[in-house]
Amino acid sequence: MNWKPLGTALLTAMVLVAGCLGGPAGSGTTDGRNATYAATGTTTTTISPANADLPPGVTTDGISDVDALVSAHESALRETGFRFEARQTSRADGKTTVAVQHGRATAGLSTVFTRLNMTGNFHYRSAVWKNDSTVISRGASEEGTRYRIRPREERGVAKSNTIRSILHSGEFAIDHVASADDGIRITLHADRFSGNGGFENVTDYDATLVVDSAGRVHRFHRSIETDGRTRSIDFELLAARSDAIDRPEWTDEAGRAVRADLRTTTDSGRLEIEHHGGDALPAGSSIELGHNGTTYAATFEHALEPGETAYFYFPRDGGDPMLTRTDPGRDAGTRFEGSYSLTIVTASDVIVQLSGFSVGYDESSAP
Repeated sequence: MNWKPLGTALLTAMVLVAGCLGGPAGSGTTDGRNATYAATGTTTTTISPANADLPPGVTTDGISDVDALVSAHESALRETGFRFEARQTSRADGKTTVAVQHGRATAGLSTVFTRLNMTGNFHYRSAVWKNDSTVISRGASEEGTRYRIRPREERGVAKSNTIRSILHSGEFAIDHVASADDGIRITLHADRFSGNGGFENVTDYDATLVVDSAGRVHRFHRSIETDGRTRSIDFELLAARSDAIDRPEWTDEAGRAVRADLRTTTDSGRLEIEHHGGDALPAGSSIELGHNGTTYAATFEHALEPGETAYFYFPRDGGDPMLTRTDPGRDAGTRFEGSYSLTIVTASDVIVQLSGFSVGYDESSAP
């Protein structure tokens, strides 16, 4: 068993991307209440909301059903395909991190491709290609390049999860309705935080969405300030269509996927890695556990077969972390407590598992 403390940039970025950073784009930024619709080269006419064909989930009083609007956005773009550009910025303690994402999908979402570029506190690039059944991703930073292959699961369409979060976090009302050659655009605005969305101590809030009658969100903006940290998210729908998407050559570099059903649990001083079925985890694979800014890695010297269990723990004497096939006992190591990131990766840098977990501990419940 070999171990080493690792840098956290690549691991952190992979976790962030798995959670889908969002936001929009390019040279066309959006600024709060000024985000009303104006189609280039067309004439727009302001109309009363009462006379407009409003999308599902929107009434003259504002948002009546968040899920209905998000569902309409997803359904419309799933049918046609799409291209979008997004941007997320975070500023705190004089440091800025910017993530710019481009995405496109064919009609029916049969093929999807996104790429992300993060700059600021650390630099990270990723690309994700999906077909009907498989997702292959590549992430690269100063620490190296890694690949992940996994079965496809639907996790939102064209930033729909971000849109849902924004709609729940603000108190929206109709700000402006315009009619143009290509249809109706409804601008929704909120300058008050609703109390939802997982933010605490909000000192400033501003959000705008521009949506058409079918429910497609054409652009959105949200800025929120909490205890000295400012976050902004922007999005622009570039087209409600996409040309054919070829499979990138780099997907061949990912190698053969390891489909292992690994389950990790802990309620004491050891982390159990149980193999419940599928492919063997190859010898040379690593487990990487991140906690409080440090990532520790241990190598599987032998393949982990279905039905077998491995144990990872930090010895109470302060020695190097241990990875073993022999159960050391529940109190062999320092009790896990707090939040952790977990990655299991093959020697060829194909990620088998990427997750996180939190452990609470109450002295009164100790055995």
